[in-house]
Amino acid sequence: MKFFLVVIFSIIIITVSPAFAAISLDKSPYTWTDKINIRITEHGVDSDGASVRVYTEDHEIRNYKLAKAGNGLYTGEIILTGFLHDVNGDGKYDTNPRTTGTGPNNGFLESSRDDEFTILVRFADGDEIKKSVKINWNVGTMDYTRMFNGYGESFLITVNDPDMNLNPDTLDTLSIQVFSDSDKAGLVIDAKELHDSPGTFVAYFSTSQDDSSGRSLYALPDDVIYVQYDDHTLPKPYSVNDDLAVSVELHPFPFEQLDAKNIEWSQANYSTKNGTSSAKIIVTDHEQNKFANSIDTVKAKILSDSSLEGITIDLYETSKDSGVFERTFAFSDKRSGPNILYGNQGDTMTALYDPQQSIDSKNFLTATTLLGSTGPPLERAPVSAPRISDLKHNTIVYPVVGEQVLLTSDIANQQDREQRFVWIAQIIDSDKKTQALSWIDGTLNPLSSFSPATSWIPNVAGDYRVVFFVWQSIENPTALSPPIEFDFTVLDEDPTRHHYEELTPDDLEARQNMIEELRTVPGENSMDHLSDDARDFVISEVLKNNKVSSILDGYTYDVECCSFSVDRKNPPLNQHVGLKFNVEEKYLFVTVTFDLKQEKITAILKGSSDGFSIIPVDDKK
Repeated sequence: MKFFLVVIFSIIIITVSPAFAAISLDKSPYTWTDKINIRITEHGVDSDGASVRVYTEDHEIRNYKLAKAGNGLYTGEIILTGFLHDVNGDGKYDTNPRTTGTGPNNGFLESSRDDEFTILVRFADGDEIKKSVKINWNVGTMDYTRMFNGYGESFLITVNDPDMNLNPDTLDTLSIQVFSDSDKAGLVIDAKELHDSPGTFVAYFSTSQDDSSGRSLYALPDDVIYVQYDDHTLPKPYSVNDDLAVSVELHPFPFEQLDAKNIEWSQANYSTKNGTSSAKIIVTDHEQNKFANSIDTVKAKILSDSSLEGITIDLYETSKDSGVFERTFAFSDKRSGPNILYGNQGDTMTALYDPQQSIDSKNFLTATTLLGSTGPPLERAPVSAPRISDLKHNTIVYPVVGEQVLLTSDIANQQDREQRFVWIAQIIDSDKKTQALSWIDGTLNPLSSFSPATSWIPNVAGDYRVVFFVWQSIENPTALSPPIEFDFTVLDEDPTRHHYEELTPDDLEARQNMIEELRTVPGENSMDHLSDDARDFVISEVLKNNKVSSILDGYTYDVECCSFSVDRKNPPLNQHVGLKFNVEEKYLFVTVTFDLKQEKITAILKGSSDGFSIIPVDDKK
């Protein structure tokens, strides 16, 4: 018998990695006032005693210190400070060039238009690593988005000019010129730098047929709108002192393309649970019903305050040949993803729909909603009681051409802390053109209220709508309250001016006596002190109104008469008397306010189980 001895040898090979070091920078190239983020990784290198130089062609920071951020990782930052230069053509320098600091977070380094940034690290053993990157100016670009909603037309202008990010640690602004064929002087408005996109600036404005002011440009319907920005930081072959007008032209939009088209949210707000929920978008566009026997789709873009890049989703037709498209999607405070929008409590969400469904469209129908519950903290400054008054603050319903009126509402701070706000009043005509846009900003004290007002002189008779918004600020249009609106009519002349000219002297005296009696009815238990004649007089005056009589025509109703409100300037007397008509067959009610000082109806309110609406008053007999 033979025996075999097998011997197995196990060989272990140990590889020792060579020394290694590398420099990485956050982008290339840089512009003259950029922030440069430095990252150095090393392995097996004796970094103790290493020296660091950072420099441009003419300036240098010696003995710059990096911060150790981990095993073999070092970081630092440098802010380029440019050179003395006028970036907006006003004759003043807008930069503060300096070379100072020792790092890792306080290094400032001067640079020129066509320059190069270099970082050089020399280790104790004499080895070096080095990295250089170009510094240059750029030609600015401009783009626009035209937006339509139920309140009119507005424009979002976007300027991309990295050279105007003059201070990387703050948000910069730049001025853009806006003018029209009818107003060559136009406006100069500020574009604000986006926090998450340095060097990108945005500005909003609208058009109207009133004089240009604020962010509202005077323009007629057929005007071309011009937007221009003067770029004073141009690369070669331009000289350092050259400037270039960067502009876009906004041609009249064929509004008939928007007929019977709409985008809306299914709710005015969406509550969240554990930071997540869902929302529904609804688009009505019968022209997108391409195939009568199948389900069609359209695309819409959804944005939030927390995610300006947003997401694009497909909406599906609700049924064959319906022309109505819907989609429910999710939102989360953790991340964005396919059909998931990133949004936080209190965000305004905006939906954009292009009726042309073009890849490069700049014209969108828009709708907004609020993310969160409708109570505090979301409604941090609710707006209410929209109204129009004369300069003595007497409520009026019919503004008259050429006569100044006040547009006002109430806002309230429901929190036990100060609340910054901007209150915006927008007047829109029957063609959905903005005729006036104004705002008031400030700070509301804790648990306080305020009644902001703006004046307006109508130039043309017709039907109008006023919309009141309350935002965090013009720069941050996060809604502090859902908008509130009402419709009204501007007349060529006051219909009540000669309203009673055909009454006899006896009739006029009797009418005046009734009004005086109503003025002096005691506030407590007023019904016990109201005579039948006075009651009949109020009902008779109200039923003479065309609007009231047309609503009640052909129906039976009960009358609740009367309620009184006190004249604030003369508390013993009444200023208003109100009565209510209950129409059971239509499940509605009509309340009417008769102003005892102006001696006429000043408000009609029609309500039902579905809500209520303000009815324009017609005092003509």
